[in-house]
Amino acid sequence: PGPLVLSARSEATGDDPPQTATVHLFGPNQRSGGALRQFWRKLRLRARETAPLQLSVRRAVEHRALMAIAIGDLGLANSSTLSVAALERGWTMYAHSPPRGVPINEAADHTPVAPIWAALGVLHENSITHGDLRCRSITVDDGNVLFGGFGHAEFGATDVQLQADIAQLLVTTSELYGPEAAVTAAIEVFGKDAVLTASRRLTKSAVPNRIRDG
Repeated sequence: PGPLVLSARSEATGDDPPQTATVHLFGPNQRSGGALRQFWRKLRLRARETAPLQLSVRRAVEHRALMAIAIGDLGLANSSTLSVAALERGWTMYAHSPPRGVPINEAADHTPVAPIWAALGVLHENSITHGDLRCRSITVDDGNVLFGGFGHAEFGATDVQLQADIAQLLVTTSELYGPEAAVTAAIEVFGKDAVLTASRRLTKSAVPNRIRDG
């Protein structure tokens, strides 16, 4: 599962230093497992709140790259899209700059919880949701909170998706800073009514396994 991940490095040209990039290679059947799982859940009448399935690997990769550009325009992306290309035999390449910063769980001792919620507030003000707010998707670079891993991000988000983001970050920040600090910071950004509404989504069916496992 997951793409092949490679590291690329260009040669130095003149006074320009060599550049590095992270390259993800997606195979033609990369998302077949997700399709089978969603079909099985429908048969069992146990739906999960996931984004609409994109059967085309290329479309899914393009969506991820474009969301990285949109979030980068807000100054909140920890990497920049370099290229998306179709390769032979149905493979797709996505190249981006190496992620900046360190994961939030490694920087929690010297990073307060408030800037994390403030960064999510900026995303929501621009109708963007992240959808995968695990520690590995939140990094800190020179005190700035950034996001990465945009495979579940959405533009023009619905109320359901906005609430899901808040619920996910409640789980993640409560683990790192404690529930009281996490909820207080969330209320300062979104207000108590929005946080109370989102807290109803703190259930096994609404919070994805990847968030709860983290």
